[in-house]
Amino acid sequence: MKKIILLTIILISTIISAQELSLIKKAVSEINKEKVYSVIEIPNDYFVDEKNEVLDNGQSLEAYYKNNKLKKIVHFAGISYQNITTEYYIDKNRLIFVLEKKYLTQGENASLNMPKLISENRYYFKNDVIIKTIGQEKVDQDYIKTVKSFLNDLKKFKKN
Repeated sequence: MKKIILLTIILISTIISAQELSLIKKAVSEINKEKVYSVIEIPNDYFVDEKNEVLDNGQSLEAYYKNNKLKKIVHFAGISYQNITTEYYIDKNRLIFVLEKKYLTQGENASLNMPKLISENRYYFKNDVIIKTIGQEKVDQDYIKTVKSFLNDLKKFKKN
């Protein structure tokens, strides 16, 4: 009897988790399908001048708004040997998904003509907690804290 109850609990939690992932994927798809956004771009100069953050190949931040609601943030960071592009998806003012891609930009002897994708990681969130990770790398960043920092940057940048 205990085994049946345990199996039932596992089955129900698996179904609920799959439904949550399906809802997140649908929301991300809708955000990506939208073609008309109000976009605010924070250039590298802001990060250098205001935050004293200097990266070898610069960084930028783009925020995508629909009806004055933030839907997506794209952060580009260019360091000496790789570029990192991280997309943050927001639904109902909460982070729901992060897509992080890392590209190798330098080989052993010189710069690569075309950056080479070396990793792609996906993080699914519910109530500010990662519920699923897909990719090769462990989470090494507090994405909730990062988004809050970017929101502060956007407010500060808009004022200037």
